[in-house]
Amino acid sequence: MVISSRNVIRMAPFFAMHPSAFLSWSPTSAPAAAPAAPAATAPAPAAGAVPELIRAKSILVVDDEPDVAQTLADMLELDGHRVEQAVNGVAALEKLRTGAYDLVLSDLRMPQLDGPGLYHEIEQTWPELCGRIVFVSGDALSGDIQAFFRRTGARSISKPFSVREVRRVVQAALGGA
Repeated sequence: MVISSRNVIRMAPFFAMHPSAFLSWSPTSAPAAAPAAPAATAPAPAAGAVPELIRAKSILVVDDEPDVAQTLADMLELDGHRVEQAVNGVAALEKLRTGAYDLVLSDLRMPQLDGPGLYHEIEQTWPELCGRIVFVSGDALSGDIQAFFRRTGARSISKPFSVREVRRVVQAALGGA
């Protein structure tokens, strides 16, 4: 199923019942193709085996594409987080100077100050936050980006992303795993 960011809140019951639902975003108005066949899901873990979701954290979403930023914000809000948005690294630094965030979820490629530049600034000013920065990109295969990830150990999510993948990486970053 392909949806827009405007439909994420309305689709909350669907996502609750289908956490592996695939979310696709495209800058064009044409809908993205749905996966050919649903992936087989593993049986549900035994009662008490699933850790409780970490909720009610303050998250800063940084992306120059409004639809992507809003989709991520909507997904995080469904898990009970407080979310603010910034359109690039410069705007994110301003928000970081005036507020406290438990996690930063940032695009890698943005005008003015990109993801690696933002990471460097955070590393200098708020080093305790470096383990709680997650990057989102469709460009994770380029050599400079791979070198950046090796150097920093930063987590990443590739576009297109699923609700389950965003939740898994955000929960790992918040839990320090």
